[in-house]
Amino acid sequence: LGYYLIPEARGKGVGTWAVQQVLEEAKKLGLKKLLVTCDTHNIVSQKVIQKFGGVHQDTIDSEMHGGPLMRWWIHV
Repeated sequence: LGYYLIPEARGKGVGTWAVQQVLEEAKKLGLKKLLVTCDTHNIVSQKVIQKFGGVHQDTIDSEMHGGPLMRWWIHV
């Protein structure tokens, strides 16, 4: 799971709502956990991930994202 919010949508709970919706669908599908990614500088996304019990797995270099990318697991 990775996401991006346009500036106008930030700070309004949209990211939290979106992650909650994805987790509910994942549970319906019988998934046990989801891999979630965010940039190392995106503190707000890290807090959203942690709000849902995200456990930091590692940080990798990502050419596609142009820098380090944090990987987290959220148990559904």
